Amino acid sequence: RPQDRLLKVNGLSVQSWSHNSLLDYFRHLALANLNQPSEVEGELQVPLTLDIRRHGVEMTSPNSTMVESHIQTRLKIRNRRSVASNTLVRDMLLSYNRNEERKLRMSHNNNYLKVSPNSRNSVSIGPHTGGGSANCEVCWKIHHYRGGEGSNDGTPVILETPQGGNYIYVPTSTSSSPSIIPDSRHSELESLTSPDVRVFKLIRFDGTSQYSLKHLQTGKYISAGDNGEVVLISSN
Repeated sequence: RPQDRLLKVNGLSVQSWSHNSLLDYFRHLALANLNQPSEVEGELQVPLTLDIRRHGVEMTSPNSTMVESHIQTRLKIRNRRSVASNTLVRDMLLSYNRNEERKLRMSHNNNYLKVSPNSRNSVSIGPHTGGGSANCEVCWKIHHYRGGEGSNDGTPVILETPQGGNYIYVPTSTSSSPSIIPDSRHSELESLTSPDVRVFKLIRFDGTSQYSLKHLQTGKYISAGDNGEVVLISSN
């Protein structure tokens, strides 16, 4: 549909690709070993999966949700013409799994992700100066969900502030840093089925105990800036 955004082709992220690069990839799709094309009665059949964000939705509040769809199909190619068949479309849905309390420490130093002491609407990086769990200013409540594109792509999560009732979110795709948003719908976390601006992917690095946090809508990662601020970067 017009304004749909293509995210992945056969599991490969193409969000930063140019239009010409995509065209070239599709022209040579049958040559990719991972696609395992087969030939049936002179007709080349190529499996194809697409991950798209429908209608180019730009979420600006937790009340707006996006729909990501996973499309599986098979291209039948004969005489340089292709026809899609056996197409299956699945919308991305979430189901609540569990929650846990976790300190989020940056990998390159001993500072933690915390609510900024200068503004309750922003997050910053700093040392853990509080006491036990009841007074822990760096102990985030992480809500885990099932769903998304598979365990290899991370777990969908929502990060609730240590004080409770507020959440990290990214307002728009042009935002340079995440923000804190108050939300009265705490009771709806367990019934949430569609991603909104609060949803991140918690992605574990292979063979380590380290994770990254990738915002689901914008594809940007949470990182530490030079002056103790929290920034969003395009690649991890």
